[in-house]
Amino acid sequence: MEEKKKKKSQEELEELQRKQEQDLERAAILMKADEIKEETFDFDVNGQIELKNELADMVLEQIDDPEAKYNLYYNVVNRLLRKYLPKGDTYKDARDLIYEEKNTFLTRGH
Repeated sequence: MEEKKKKKSQEELEELQRKQEQDLERAAILMKADEIKEETFDFDVNGQIELKNELADMVLEQIDDPEAKYNLYYNVVNRLLRKYLPKGDTYKDARDLIYEEKNTFLTRGH
């Protein structure tokens, strides 16, 4: 009987130790999450370490270009659909559905 109690208490100690290790790991992960995210170290060609701003490197060009969007929408997408979708009153419902799906896709569901 005492042997079972010792074995059970040993298992409880191991479980407690495992939980403490998990808690320490969680705390380390949370501390890591609070570090500066946009700056990292980088090696240049000569092997020197330099501080690199990741966000500045990612933005290479203008993000939102209304003129390019307009040209893509009216000169490419609409022209393509008008050219290849079947014409006539019998296919009007199908065309309307396709145009509605296109607009929903382009506006991301709004």
